[in-house]
Amino acid sequence: MTDVFTVIVSALIGAIVSYVGATLKNFIDARAKVDASLRETRIPVYKELWKKTELLPKWSRSEDITYERLDQFSSELRDWYFNQGGVFLSERARAAYGNLQDTIHFVLPKKEKIVLPKKEKKHNLSIEDYEQVRQMCSKLRTELTNDLLSRRGAPSLF
Repeated sequence: MTDVFTVIVSALIGAIVSYVGATLKNFIDARAKVDASLRETRIPVYKELWKKTELLPKWSRSEDITYERLDQFSSELRDWYFNQGGVFLSERARAAYGNLQDTIHFVLPKKEKIVLPKKEKKHNLSIEDYEQVRQMCSKLRTELTNDLLSRRGAPSLF
């Protein structure tokens, strides 16, 4: 009787472990397919956002960026967010996008305080304002590369 009981219990445990293992494998495989599909979908929309942030590079600083152009940049980002890519942003990339927009809108009221000669209608960003917004663009690009896993090195064998 004890031997029969041991065989039955062993068979049940084996069946449960096999079922849980198969279920877990199916879950992991399905998740991997979703992750791969999401990554492939993100690539083209992220490339467009990346290109937009070229407005404020670190090297060879753009000298002719005005507060009006910065306001337009914010609108372009908003349009991208609602019409193309916002739904694909990870939580961290979404936070970086929000920080960029918040920084732009922190800087923009300064344009109203600048006294310009009557002939001059536009004013270039101050160095400090340029750098604040540029850093937020850089942080957003970092999060985009994290989402795409594009900055990871090749796996090492050792």
